[in-house]
Amino acid sequence: MLATRANLPTADEVQRRQWRISGRVQGVGFRPFVYRVAREHDLTGHVLNDETGVVAEAQGTADRLMHFASDIRAKKPALAVIREMVGSKLEPIENETEFTIDASRGATAPPRRRMFHPIWPCARDALSS
Repeated sequence: MLATRANLPTADEVQRRQWRISGRVQGVGFRPFVYRVAREHDLTGHVLNDETGVVAEAQGTADRLMHFASDIRAKKPALAVIREMVGSKLEPIENETEFTIDASRGATAPPRRRMFHPIWPCARDALSS
């Protein structure tokens, strides 16, 4: 939906929320997923990884924010597991115009283990040296 002067929310209607999402939400395409959902709901804000999981801040009308949070829970990537999703209210940011995927902050998910098939003795030898 294209925003026009007639359907833009007024300053009184705009709200901002932050969600801290923990569980298996790193390394499973969660930030790009949140980005797509935010764009579908015409929200501004950002999403990033931090040491506890994923942090999403979104700004728009209360109705759009409610549907955004609902869609995150209901339509999450297949490999994602949401253990906890805690929301809080923030002050709106004036003149914010887009939703972005921001750089990670702090420690992120541990490096993935290398997987080798047990019949590959050269791989086992390489790991032990």
